[in-house]
Amino acid sequence: MSPFPSRAHTFLSIAGAAFLTACAATSQRPEQPAGPRTLTYDKSVFQSLLADHAKIRRVVTLTSTGVEAVTESDDPDVARRIKDHTLAMQRRMQTGSRVRAWDPVFVDLFDNHEQVSLRVTTTDKGVSITESASSPAVVALLHSHALGVSEFVRQGFESSDKETPRLTSPAAPRTIVSLGAFPHHFDRSQPDKEALLASQAAGVATVIDFRPPAEHPEFDERAETAELGLSYVSIPYHGDAELTDDVFLTTRKSLRSLQHPALLHCRSGNRVGAAWLPYRVLDTGASWEDALAEARAIGLKDPKLEAKAKSYIERNR
Repeated sequence: MSPFPSRAHTFLSIAGAAFLTACAATSQRPEQPAGPRTLTYDKSVFQSLLADHAKIRRVVTLTSTGVEAVTESDDPDVARRIKDHTLAMQRRMQTGSRVRAWDPVFVDLFDNHEQVSLRVTTTDKGVSITESASSPAVVALLHSHALGVSEFVRQGFESSDKETPRLTSPAAPRTIVSLGAFPHHFDRSQPDKEALLASQAAGVATVIDFRPPAEHPEFDERAETAELGLSYVSIPYHGDAELTDDVFLTTRKSLRSLQHPALLHCRSGNRVGAAWLPYRVLDTGASWEDALAEARAIGLKDPKLEAKAKSYIERNR
């Protein structure tokens, strides 16, 4: 995958299988790719998604019983391959037919397939998946797998040969957004210390907080990030009246200066999504349509914030 993300539901690495060849008496025919529902075919689809990871968006909600995930692309061919791969993985999960046999999280997940309820719904641009289990240990596997697949979306081939990090217990409920073109994590909720630790373990070095401290007096985020050795950037605003040009400019400068992945959050993703728009259009050259799709995946819902961002972009082109 590339700049802009499954297990029984998104990108699972398939165990290698050789192409079939048929030999004639005096000559050897060219190798022919295997057809659908074969390991070789499924592996080729997965690898093509890794190559196109920048075209994929993924929204993962960790729940107390499992995972809800939406993986989509605006590219029709990538969207088709997301559906193809996910449905293939669903079939394999239903029978416990392992993939990534060298990855302990995947092995354990497929070994416990009978304890997992999995529903896949295709969308216009990809798939929506719901996975659940009653055992906390299996829920932890589902969470581990889902977060690992999100890394496939962020990093593509760079992450595909790494073991999936294992959670020893289910993660706290939260929604994390991944844009394949960027290594950043977008959290639709206020992270706690556990979430900060998990983000740091995934490579995050900076936290960008769009909430005023008064909104979360019970959690001193600046102090917690300092204790963990994370950089902390505060760009607080609340509502369209406080979404000023200075907020946009500070966000743009902060994102341009990053050398490592960041965790961006507010309370729901609404403010992060609005602040993201000018950076994407003015600093990285994205179209308004592409940037808006990303911002809405991040959590942008308020049309007033969207209008403020659009006005800023038009005045600063």
